Amino acid sequence: MYSRKHKFIFVHPQKCAGRSIKRALKKTFGKENLITEEEDSRLMYHLGLNQLDYYIDDDLSSYFKFTIVRNPWDRFVSHYFHIKKYGHYDQKFNVYCAAIYKNGYPNHAIMKRFILSSRMSLDFIMRFENLDSDFDLLMKKMGIKEYSKLEKDNHGTDRGDRDYRGFYNERTKNIISELCEWEIKEFGYEF
Repeated sequence: MYSRKHKFIFVHPQKCAGRSIKRALKKTFGKENLITEEEDSRLMYHLGLNQLDYYIDDDLSSYFKFTIVRNPWDRFVSHYFHIKKYGHYDQKFNVYCAAIYKNGYPNHAIMKRFILSSRMSLDFIMRFENLDSDFDLLMKKMGIKEYSKLEKDNHGTDRGDRDYRGFYNERTKNIISELCEWEIKEFGYEF
């Protein structure tokens, strides 16, 4: 999502409250001031900065660029329940982790979304774990005093309030550690 009028870009990683953030931005800035995947068919969900740079004619260095990150072990549990519901996936969590590992989930998948012209190019990074306070800080950094608060999305998955740690054994924990090594180190995440 981006706004030419307000000169910002939101890089939307999967399973990091992106829909809630986009909804609040639409309510704050108005749909006519934002360009989303729905309005621009060239755009697809979850594009990185280099990809957006290809589609957006403006110089992206003049845009305020922000994103959100999430503990990768928690994010993969969220993704698992998402594909169970919407992708009709019926395998156990350990099989899911093994399949991701076997299929070669790229270690730097998240990092690549944050790169523009061969360098990390974000102005602000929110954390899922501090979602409300980081969103408030984002609005402050953008100079927005009155804005729509976040409304959390309920995707209707059956994870409930269960802690992500309960889904892992040592093997699956290590799979995610290896696959997400960069983001674990970069953002200081721990199991």
